[in-house]
Amino acid sequence: MLVAELDKKVIGFATLRLNTPEEGEGVLFGVAPEAQGIGIYRSFMVNGMRWCKEQNAKRMVVSTQVTNVAVQKVWCRVGFEPADSYYTFHKWF
Repeated sequence: MLVAELDKKVIGFATLRLNTPEEGEGVLFGVAPEAQGIGIYRSFMVNGMRWCKEQNAKRMVVSTQVTNVAVQKVWCRVGFEPADSYYTFHKWF
């Protein structure tokens, strides 16, 4: 887990895991609304890639909603390339 703080307040987090010895994943990321747009998410991505490399993973994967273009732009800027897209539907009971 990675955590970003500002003035002793948590303003973001990133969770990572190894899916296999060769694949790391950025599972869940969050940045507080008041802290968006200052590079925290990008920092999480770069440090997540570093963590995966330290684990000897050969690749890192991430996912988000198809409409979350802001984070997809960050991915492309740090060297990721979109590969697949899926719609997820939820049924509430």
